[in-house]
Amino acid sequence: MATTQSFKGNGSPQITFRLRGPLASLGEHEFTGILDTGFTGFVSIPLLKAFPIGLVLSGMTNLTLADGKSQSHLYCLGEVLWESRSEVGIVVLAPPDATILVGMEFLRKFNLTMIVDPQSELLSLHDTSGE
Repeated sequence: MATTQSFKGNGSPQITFRLRGPLASLGEHEFTGILDTGFTGFVSIPLLKAFPIGLVLSGMTNLTLADGKSQSHLYCLGEVLWESRSEVGIVVLAPPDATILVGMEFLRKFNLTMIVDPQSELLSLHDTSGE
């Protein structure tokens, strides 16, 4: 399976996914985030976007930022639905004005290889699980 995504206006590859928490009655919400290879985590969303989905706080984690500084962030467990598959992972809750990020753990959990073509502004994701 291969899927193609687009680039955001600033040249960053982006991916659209759905996210839901353990309270199924609240449903799932669609997000578009930047696929950030510098983010080793699963998904990061602004804190205020977690409440309508029904994500439940699970704890705190320390993240090392690009400038080398460490910051503590709240996190939840969330289920990401992408294409016809779903995976559960840690959703980092970022400050309200933060950009939604999809990290390397997302690619690992979904067994994806990423190919970026900056000329055509396309991001191609290939399933490497053999399905």
